[in-house]
Amino acid sequence: MFSDSRFALLHRMDFKATRRMNMSRRIRTLFIGNRPAIFHSLIRNENIELVEVLATDRSLLDIDDYAGSISLLAASGEKQKVVNAMMNCDYELLVSAGCPYVLPVEKCSEEKICINSHPSVLPLGRGKHPINECLLSGHKVAGSTLHYLSRELDEGDIIHQKSFELSEDIDLDILYSFIFDFECEVFEEGLQKLIDTNFDFRGRPQTGVSSYYSRQDADMVFDVRTGDIDDLLRKTRAFSSRNLGIRVSLGDTRIRVHKASRIHNRFLQERYRHCEPGSVAINRESVLIVRMQDGLVRFDAWWRDTDIDSL
Repeated sequence: MFSDSRFALLHRMDFKATRRMNMSRRIRTLFIGNRPAIFHSLIRNENIELVEVLATDRSLLDIDDYAGSISLLAASGEKQKVVNAMMNCDYELLVSAGCPYVLPVEKCSEEKICINSHPSVLPLGRGKHPINECLLSGHKVAGSTLHYLSRELDEGDIIHQKSFELSEDIDLDILYSFIFDFECEVFEEGLQKLIDTNFDFRGRPQTGVSSYYSRQDADMVFDVRTGDIDDLLRKTRAFSSRNLGIRVSLGDTRIRVHKASRIHNRFLQERYRHCEPGSVAINRESVLIVRMQDGLVRFDAWWRDTDIDSL
């Protein structure tokens, strides 16, 4: 068996020879994933011929400027369909972007090039949920990486990578609003780098501190009786989107919190200092302030599982 590095190098060497003989035609490409922006980019790229598309999101089915067929895959349980395409489809380049499966790149023939787009600054944020992870872990940067696929998840050599600073006012909602467009920009620049070098580009190994994250339900539960405000704010920032949020129990009532902020006012701190941690200090229409063990916190965006008036 080849080592990962030797395996990837053989892929690039063989593909390089093929590409030099065939640069007059477009590159036969297999796309696997759920990223509309990257899919659009491949459709528009005059160097790319999409020969098969395996979509893991229905939104790709509605793209009008692609005349070819698209196979829709479930997010789980259909890995064999992916493996079959990897082994049997007539392609030269495999592009993975948002694929929920770990792709068995070792099953590809040696002349094929396999690349993956990942919305994190690898080696930080390996795994299924890198965007949550960069906020949850308090990273100071976010970004995107185009890399060669390897046997290990998100560990292949880097083709192209760009990052930007994360400030405290950036939460998941804001990050989601532009990160996939940014990812596409990085992908396009990286793919062009490969094309410009006739795919004779080795990339660079991933170095530095690494992290891995796959979102768990327990990550989105918070006990306001025992937890501290900084931890709550970190979690609400990482899971602020409408389909996520932090589950909090206030007495017999469960709510889901999407945004929260610390109350700094000294008068309010003193006025409600005798409230028990986890109790509601103020509940007036859109204002919900809760006492925690280290101060007061306002829930700025939340919805309830039961009537909040019963608090």
